[in-house]
Amino acid sequence: MATKKQPQPRFTTRQVMAGFKVSDMTVFTWRKGTTTRDPLPVEQDGRNVYFPEKSTLAWAKKYDLPFDKSNAEKVLAGATPGPKPVAVKKVPVKAVKKTVVPAKAVKKVKKVRKEVRNVAVHGPASAHI
Repeated sequence: MATKKQPQPRFTTRQVMAGFKVSDMTVFTWRKGTTTRDPLPVEQDGRNVYFPEKSTLAWAKKYDLPFDKSNAEKVLAGATPGPKPVAVKKVPVKAVKKTVVPAKAVKKVKKVRKEVRNVAVHGPASAHI
């Protein structure tokens, strides 16, 4: 009888992002490799991209990059690391003061807007010829 080969544990892109605490574009760059680093080991299954656990951890150790495996496992479990969201405190409407703008200030603003509209932005027309 043939024994089934156990699939090797592997990380998703989100897990790698959480483990290294980097963005998706950083992981993408690492996948392609740079002049100073070898490409991050990848397995592709159709359109899906996976990172073999052993080779990813070895790659991180080779380049002295900290990898938090517990953060990666939290992503797999559906829990995202970070602070819990706090409910926003509602402020009663009566507590909010209304700001009253004096009529003189409104007139000044309108006058300045009118003046700004009349100013030539690009200089004289002859400069473009």
